[in-house]
Amino acid sequence: DLLRDISFSLDGKTKNRIAIVGKNGSGKSSFLKTIIGEVPPTEGEVTVHHERIAYLPQEPHFGTHTLVGEYLESLLEETWHAYKIDIAMQKVGLAPDYLIADIAHLSGGERVKVMLTGLLLDDPTILLMDEPTNNLDHAGIAWLEGFINAFSGSILIVSHDRSLIKNVMKEIWEIDSQSKSIHRFGVSYDQFLLERKSRYQRLLTQYDREQAVIDEIKAWLKANEMNAKYRFGALVMSQKQKLEHAIKAHIIKPEPDPEIVPYILPQSEINLILKVAINQKQFGEKVILQNVKFSVH
Repeated sequence: DLLRDISFSLDGKTKNRIAIVGKNGSGKSSFLKTIIGEVPPTEGEVTVHHERIAYLPQEPHFGTHTLVGEYLESLLEETWHAYKIDIAMQKVGLAPDYLIADIAHLSGGERVKVMLTGLLLDDPTILLMDEPTNNLDHAGIAWLEGFINAFSGSILIVSHDRSLIKNVMKEIWEIDSQSKSIHRFGVSYDQFLLERKSRYQRLLTQYDREQAVIDEIKAWLKANEMNAKYRFGALVMSQKQKLEHAIKAHIIKPEPDPEIVPYILPQSEINLILKVAINQKQFGEKVILQNVKFSVH
């Protein structure tokens, strides 16, 4: 199981800015794909009323199209809707000459912008974005923050970029890989970290309290179950039922955040593990790197 008993409603008018966070493998991408219908729920349903949902995957894909303009025109319902391309390109900051650009020669950030341009052609009211900063540099992330702020509908975004979440997202939804549920925090990221820590302490206290009750009942049964005074008596049966109920109601022990402990190699073990010398790297006519040399020990 990835997710269990998830229920919520969204609309574009409220202009929600929601960050989906959680451990790797907790189901963040699957959650978005379930909303758009790419991955149907094992049980339950997703219903869309009067909303247009668009989805930006982790890796933009353009089918067999080679030119930007060719790809965008393929998304139009009618050829006379070409004016929408100009409007959408302005919103993402793409110049008109990108229409004749070769998709294969675009940088990662440019590909994200082209993909978003295509999504905007349908005037979406809800936009889902899966790790959009993966292919963006610092300037590209700053651009994305401006785009998110300007978008007229609601946005759900899966991201590990804490700065982006802090700067533009208003709610945090955390996927709990233990309980398979989603905890919703209608607060900023910094406040979310505080509430999350407080929630962990509350759950740990509850777990310890429940565990103490279970241990106490087990200890009583161990000492008295076979005692002639209580054997086969109502009190033993009552304690066994109490234990069964306590175990069934017992919460899962909450997991603390893992701590990263750096390991420093002794000086005698430090050796050269990587040496890089790049004379030049370019996409089409655009030079990305030149005379890059460094070593890692």
